[in-house]
Amino acid sequence: MPSAMTPTQKTHAYVPLIIEELKAAGVRDSGIKIIGGVGCHRPMLNVDFRRKVGDWVVDNYECVTHNPYDHTVYVGTTARGIKVEVNDEFAEADVKIVAGGLIPHGQAGFGGGAKLVLPGVSSIDTITAHHSAKWQGQGRCLVDGNEFRDELEQIARVAGLDIIVNCVMNASLGVIGLFAGDVVAAHRAAVKCAEEAYTVRPPTGVDVAVVTGFPQDSEFGQSLKGMHKCPSTVRSGGTVLFLSAGTEGPGFHYLSERARKRSRHEALKSPPSPAGDDRHLIVYCPTVGPNEVRRRVPSTASFHKRLDDALAELTERHPSATANVFPQGAMTIIAGG
Repeated sequence: MPSAMTPTQKTHAYVPLIIEELKAAGVRDSGIKIIGGVGCHRPMLNVDFRRKVGDWVVDNYECVTHNPYDHTVYVGTTARGIKVEVNDEFAEADVKIVAGGLIPHGQAGFGGGAKLVLPGVSSIDTITAHHSAKWQGQGRCLVDGNEFRDELEQIARVAGLDIIVNCVMNASLGVIGLFAGDVVAAHRAAVKCAEEAYTVRPPTGVDVAVVTGFPQDSEFGQSLKGMHKCPSTVRSGGTVLFLSAGTEGPGFHYLSERARKRSRHEALKSPPSPAGDDRHLIVYCPTVGPNEVRRRVPSTASFHKRLDDALAELTERHPSATANVFPQGAMTIIAGG
C-alpha cells in the first residue's frame, strides 16, 4: 500500500521489489492488491498510480484508492480510546505492508511508518478523533515523546500492520536508504538516516531566503510546509521569497474543508505569516488565484503569478543582498532549529 500522491517518495523504485519478494514466498498475482493510501486527500486516478508505483505494477495488479468515507470497518480501540476504522480491503488482507518515504512533518515528526495507516487508510471518524485530540510533544522532526506519533503507532498495531517499507531520499530524490520491518523500529532507523541527510547549517542573519515547497509542492497548501524553519535564517527586516509549483492548484484535504465550513468567520481573519512578522514575504505560484493565497498567507505578503515579477520585487527591495537558497524546503532541517 503506497502513501498519498502529494509527496514524491519514489515508491515506484521499490514496490516492484516488494511484489517479487511476495511472489518468491508463494503469493499468487491474484492475491496482491495495491491500495492508494490517500488519507484525506483526493482519490488517486490511474495516472497517479502509474506515477506512484510504475506502469508494470498498474498493468499487472489491481490498484484501488482509499475513500475515508466509504468501505471502512471497525478493527479495535486503542488504549487512549480511539476507535480504529480502516479500509475494509486493507483489514481483510493476510499480510499488510505499507510503503512510503520520510519527509519532516509538523505534528508526527516525520512522515512514513504508522502515518501510512492513519491517515492513509483510516476512516474520516478515526482520522478526526486522532487529529482533533490534544497531544504532548508533537512537532516537526520530533519523534521521541511525541504522543501524536505514539498514538499513530498504536492505531497501526490495532489495524494489524505487519511491515513498513520506508525510503530516505537525497536532494535529487534518489533513494539513499531503504528500511523495512517493524512499524516503530524500522521507522526510527529511517529517521536517523533522514536527520543526517536532510540537515543543513546555513548562515544566519542574511538579507534574503529563497524557499521552495519541493518536493511537496504539487498542491499550494501542502507546499507551505517548506517554510517551517528556513525563514529563521533571515534578519529582521529581510525578505523571504517562497516558490511553489502548485501543479494541482490549491489542493484538497477533507479535514481542511470541514474546518473551513464550520468556521467561515475564521476565513475572514488574516493568517499568520510563515515568514515571521518581522520579515516581508513574497509568494510566487503560477497556478492559484489571490483568494486562495490569502486563505493561507497574510494580506501583507506580496503575491505574483509570474516569476519575473516576483524577482523584480525582490531586486527592488534588495539590490545587493546576502541570501540563502533552500531548493528542497519541505525536506530541509535547519541544524539547531
